[in-house]
Amino acid sequence: MSRPSVLLITPYLKQQRGNTVTSLRLLKGLSQLGYAMDMLSLDSPQGWSWAAERLSKGDYQLLHILHAASLEQVWQRLPDTAGLPLVLTTTGTDINVDLFGPQRPVIEKALQQADRIVVFSPTFVPILTSSLPDISAKLRIIPQAVDLSDHPAWNRSQLNYQGDDIIAVLPSGLRPVKRIEWALQAMEMAAVYCANLHLVVVGPNIDHRYAQAILNNIEQLPRTVYLGEVDHKEMAGLYGMADLVLNTSLVEGQPQAALEGMSMGLPAIMSAVTGNLGIMTSGKEGFYVDSPQELAQAMITLADNRPLRLEMGAAAASLVHQNYAVEWEWEQYHTLYRELLGS
Repeated sequence: MSRPSVLLITPYLKQQRGNTVTSLRLLKGLSQLGYAMDMLSLDSPQGWSWAAERLSKGDYQLLHILHAASLEQVWQRLPDTAGLPLVLTTTGTDINVDLFGPQRPVIEKALQQADRIVVFSPTFVPILTSSLPDISAKLRIIPQAVDLSDHPAWNRSQLNYQGDDIIAVLPSGLRPVKRIEWALQAMEMAAVYCANLHLVVVGPNIDHRYAQAILNNIEQLPRTVYLGEVDHKEMAGLYGMADLVLNTSLVEGQPQAALEGMSMGLPAIMSAVTGNLGIMTSGKEGFYVDSPQELAQAMITLADNRPLRLEMGAAAASLVHQNYAVEWEWEQYHTLYRELLGS
């Protein structure tokens, strides 16, 4: 029996972004489960003509798209996809931002056209159904899993850090919705009280004007560095060197990079926003914060208390291993695919 053929389309592959990591993880897992997976990216011309030829021959049985705003572009480039069963994985900004802005008609149309809609958290269900109550039966909750490559911890001395330094890592692309300035403001306050506290920002430069302002600020801050974009295969090594992981987003789909750090035993400090809330229990695996001042205080608390840092880090790792196992995520998509393929 031939393997079902699925066309998976992601908005990004060139930069190390959340959609990039998610699409590659799904490609890997669903291929292992027996699907013939082809993947295209909206930020690359590669493969589109070949996919169009396959579509004209009826070679695909299912279309899977990440981010609701992608569907309109896919239909423009590949009109023959319009007849395929459609799985739509919403990824955060499409719900939190685009649904309430100029892109709303595009997002609503995509949600209405999809046969199954995946959200990462139950908190997104009422947001969607309040706008489009008729889509409730199509919604499925599948949290993103964590699937880090094994990599030895980075050598601290290569970055001029000492063994007793406390390293907080903020893995995030540089764009306004990630609110990097919170971390910089917090570091400026916390550095006064913690002489061995350091902040490492890592991620792609996405919004160049915003990024330039952030980089200018970093140059003026004590013990704060920007490492640029790091290959995802090396992120486990960075987390292995660090002591804390931060997320300062204005809105989130799911704090994937923070969960990766937590899986490596790092306590998390996250902004108390939709997408982050409900991931952990504040005071157990880390802290939720509502301002740069609260972020600074949480950083100081964890920097000054090694037993608490280790206790929260162990709890964070346990939580991720229990709730965000990659095998479970893949099996949920396998079940969803079978619903649409009738097998």
